[in-house]
Amino acid sequence: MASTNSFSGHNYGVQIGSNPGTVINTFSEDPLDKLPIACGAEFSSYADQHEDNCLPGTRTELRETIAEWAVSPHGKCIFWLNGMAGTGKSTIARTVAKSFKENGQLGASFFFKRGEADRGNAKRLISTITRQLVTSHGDLAPLVSKAIKNDPNISQIS
Repeated sequence: MASTNSFSGHNYGVQIGSNPGTVINTFSEDPLDKLPIACGAEFSSYADQHEDNCLPGTRTELRETIAEWAVSPHGKCIFWLNGMAGTGKSTIARTVAKSFKENGQLGASFFFKRGEADRGNAKRLISTITRQLVTSHGDLAPLVSKAIKNDPNISQIS
């Protein structure tokens, strides 16, 4: 007597054995896996784990300004932190991101790094941020998956 087995999902590993019946394998591909990301761009990445944060009690006025902007319903959508090279912009951004993460306020982050292929330009900025937002807010997954299914090349559009 033949048997029919079916399963859905990802297939990892090696399969060894015999089955005198019929096996139906159905594999689904998660559309979110198609989003190209910039590895190491997230503030808590392994590659940058030893990068500096602000020392306690330093840059407090600017950090408070950023924190107030983040929770203000009337603030602008983007807080543009600019300044000359070496003035501590990345250190401030890492410190704020760490604080927001600890308080459950951080949705996503992207740290550019000159000279690194994926982090040296904005090509993967949106898809990396999107992937992080889906991870931190799972209710976005079906919406993002639908957008990718509707246009599989959506992450390539400039």
